Amino acid sequence: MKNTLQILLAAIAVIISTNANSQEYVKQIIAAEGAGVEAYVSSYNPQTGLTTVFDTIAVPYVQCVIVDSNFAYVAANDSLVMYNIDTYERVNIITLSNPHLMKVYQNKLIVGRWTSASDNIWLKIYDKYNLSFIADIPEIDDQTYGIAISNDSAYVSVYGGYNSFTGKIAVIDLQNNSFERFIDYGTNGQGIGDLMTDDYNIYMVNQTLSYATPSDTIGGIGVYEINAGTTFLDTFQYNFGSGYFVNGTAMFLNINENIAVYDLYAQNFADITRIAKPSTMSFTSVQFDNVNNIIYAAATDYWSASAGYTYDLSGNAIDTFDLGISVESIAIDYRTTVNINENISENSISIYPNPANDFVTVTSLKFQVSSCFIVDVYGKTIKQFEVLNSEFRINLEDLPSGIYFLSLSTENGIITKKLVK
Repeated sequence: MKNTLQILLAAIAVIISTNANSQEYVKQIIAAEGAGVEAYVSSYNPQTGLTTVFDTIAVPYVQCVIVDSNFAYVAANDSLVMYNIDTYERVNIITLSNPHLMKVYQNKLIVGRWTSASDNIWLKIYDKYNLSFIADIPEIDDQTYGIAISNDSAYVSVYGGYNSFTGKIAVIDLQNNSFERFIDYGTNGQGIGDLMTDDYNIYMVNQTLSYATPSDTIGGIGVYEINAGTTFLDTFQYNFGSGYFVNGTAMFLNINENIAVYDLYAQNFADITRIAKPSTMSFTSVQFDNVNNIIYAAATDYWSASAGYTYDLSGNAIDTFDLGISVESIAIDYRTTVNINENISENSISIYPNPANDFVTVTSLKFQVSSCFIVDVYGKTIKQFEVLNSEFRINLEDLPSGIYFLSLSTENGIITKKLVK
């Protein structure tokens, strides 16, 4: 399995990535909901707390939504749909039966399929800009589930359906759009599902088989070391569901319907119930916000209600937000603020006093400020208001002592300043 050097490198990569993304912010959460008659696509704005449905698709269910730049892609029952999520316009739609999961690589949209595909092509590649066809991968001979992309290769789990006793990973050369090889795990790969990567390893979650009984419930975790070509596999007497994300040396995944944490270094579970499933609902989609270090989760009972939740990495509940009846997938829309030279920023925006007690005065000497947001360290918006003058005062009396971030929307982009009370 991973040696100590690889773990340290992976952890450093996460830290570097976090620092490099310091100018990023979360604009919105895109959600796809299959209500049994029509599917709905919506946007949740974490700044305003509002959820807005912006399109309906004439299908009963959807499988996946992903975001790339200012576009969102939805895999529905019989189609792929592309949206401009700045204007919320439907850009394109193509017919495709049973798409399940999508990933973007450069200009390509890689689409895995499951259940029945009339042409028996279980992986297809399209142009992400217009959904025009690029290539089929006919060598994949059965239903696919998860996709992870590392360097120039796609790793695709071939699980064969809910009653399959075997599983394998197909490796695809994305430069040449060609099949390379199978990593065949035989019966050790049964239930192979979601795949994740840190570019050193491919992490796999082998889900509990649909026909398992409570007495023999079993699932597993696998780690394929890319450079060495070796695999570590371990099984557990738990009910395994989806794999969510890898954060440093920890994997977050669904165990017994809760969000659990697996320690990749110690090779055991650090916490079986880091986040308990909410009441009568089940988690359907979980995403890690790597800008604010929080978890967005969608849950539903599939027939009467859905809800969105945010948690910190320790499992503490932060907030809830509205979703539709049966939300099946959510995706985070990251945006990058205008990179303003810090010296210019320091001279153009004044916050006084800082640290502050009851009030703080903000003065903009260079940029026209249109709105202001106060955000806590968990990414939650505490206050928001429009700005009409170049100098304005903010009442902080109702805020507990702590560290906050003042985000100012200007015609030149967003300027974020640290505020201490």
